[in-house]
Amino acid sequence: NVRRISSMFDQPPVARILATSLYPSVTKDRRLWRGEIKGEYSIKSAYRICVQELIDTSHLRVNGNWNLV
Repeated sequence: NVRRISSMFDQPPVARILATSLYPSVTKDRRLWRGEIKGEYSIKSAYRICVQELIDTSHLRVNGNWNLV
């Protein structure tokens, strides 16, 4: 949607965005959020990614089989 992209960005980024080719296997351009299996963004999924990837929580982990609890 060229009109939508043009309304959201200045011209230099618009040209770069429109010049970006899709993978051959992609038949439809759509928004995806990698933080959820269904690809839908939520505050919960964003928080989960922050905790998992941005914050070092290694000091909080305790070894063991927690599935037995």
